[in-house]
This record gives sequence, structure tokens and C-alpha cells, in this order.
Amino acid sequence: MHIDGSDNGGLDNCMEHDITQRVGCINDADCEQGSSHKLIDNPDTSQQNGKIPNRDSGIDSPSCTAEGEVFPNEDAIDEEDHYDSVTETESVSCCCSEAQKLLNIAKELLHTEEAYVKRLNLLDQVFCTKLTEAGIPQDVITGIFSNISSIYLFHDKFLLPELKTRITGEWESTPRIGDILQKLAPFMKMYGEYVKNFDRAMDLVNTWTQRSSQFKSVVQNIQKQDVCGNLTLQHHMLEPVQRIPRYELLLKDYLKKLPDDALDHKDAESKT
Repeated sequence: MHIDGSDNGGLDNCMEHDITQRVGCINDADCEQGSSHKLIDNPDTSQQNGKIPNRDSGIDSPSCTAEGEVFPNEDAIDEEDHYDSVTETESVSCCCSEAQKLLNIAKELLHTEEAYVKRLNLLDQVFCTKLTEAGIPQDVITGIFSNISSIYLFHDKFLLPELKTRITGEWESTPRIGDILQKLAPFMKMYGEYVKNFDRAMDLVNTWTQRSSQFKSVVQNIQKQDVCGNLTLQHHMLEPVQRIPRYELLLKDYLKKLPDDALDHKDAESKT
């Protein structure tokens, strides 16, 4: 699976129309580049001429004992949900059948997808929304979060529901996932825009953290919440960049255990 996508021929016309209408630039502002607004607070910027290293944002990692605004609709993001759990599938007992091993890998994909959607929700519905409500200029918001709303919508409304239906409700009759990935793969092209903008987004976070007390306060307040998993905004912004390679790792593991004559072999192999 590559972020530049693949041919659109495999998509059902109705599905293509539905997703295309709902996934894309959120509004014209999403396609703008650059920040024309003056930075607020701390007018002395004489020491900010050079690039600020990404690793030094000035936003401290939150303390678990700190107080702040609570987001009751968000589930806490467990550290156990980190995507590196791909190796869990390797611990399956050798006495398991090949069919059971395939199901275990499919369940692992579903588990990591559910965790990933929670992180996308955090970026789009919490960080992005709260900073917008705080009056941070729209071109700055777009410069930081790029097309994260489109990515979140795609995974939350299309990929995750299809995987969940297949793996938890249809697996006995249709034990495959490659066809779902084949159908929705063209929409992975949207990751190209996010990845291309990533370095600029990091610079904007660092710059606005240094020069805007309001921006810094909003971000720190969110980072104190359980939903943030004691991680920084920059850490969560990295998740979409890492997601495509993680799909590839899972699919390669899936293919290793897939019989050569399996119906799913062709679709799954084309995505790795």
C-alpha cells in the first residue's frame, strides 16, 4: 500500500460518489498555504529568526496530576494501543490452524485501526476544534492540521466500519480483507498532502508555541487530559505519517500465512 494510491477502476460507482462527496478539502481554506496573520502575544520576536528545532516545542509533556478541561466524550488512549503491537500476531501458538492465524492478524488490523481512529479524532475534533474556537487564525490551523479532517472522515466513516463488519460479522462466510483494502486504496492518496506538509506543520506548532501564550495554553490544557495519553500534540501529529507503513507490515504478515491459491491473495498482495 502506497500513499500515492492506485487506479480507481475497482471502486463501485455509488461508493466512489459517496466518499468523494464527503472526503476531500474541508473547505477552500484547506487548500491555502502559508500564514499571513501576525503572530499574537510576545511581540519581541528578535530571537526567532532561525528555524526552531521540531524536538523543542516549548510545550511540556503534561503531568498526570495536572488539572484542566475535561472532554467527557473521549475515551482515554491507552499506551497499550500503540501500533507496534504487530508482533503480537507472532506469538500465536504453533498449534493454531492457518485459518485461525489469519483471523488473528485480521483482528490485529481491526484493533490498531480502532486505536488509530481515536487519535485522528483527537487531532481533528479536539486539538483543531479547540484552537479554532480560541481564535487562532484559520490559515495557521490549516497549516498545522492540513487535511486531517478528510483523513479522519475516511477512516471513521468508511474503512473502520467495513473492516469491523467483515471481521466481526462476516468472517465465517467471507474470510478476507484484501478486497476491502483494494476498493478503498485510492483514497489513501490523501496522505500525500499530509506527509508533504508535515515539516511545515511542525515548524508552525513550534513557532506559535513560542510566540503565542494563548496557543500554548490551549495545547497544554488538552495535553493534560487522559484522552491525550500523556503525549504531546507533535507526537499525535506523527501518527498519520506512520500509519501507511504499519498497514504494510500487517499485510506482509497476513500474506505469509495466506495460501497461494486463496481468493484474498491477489488483492492483499497488490496493497503491500
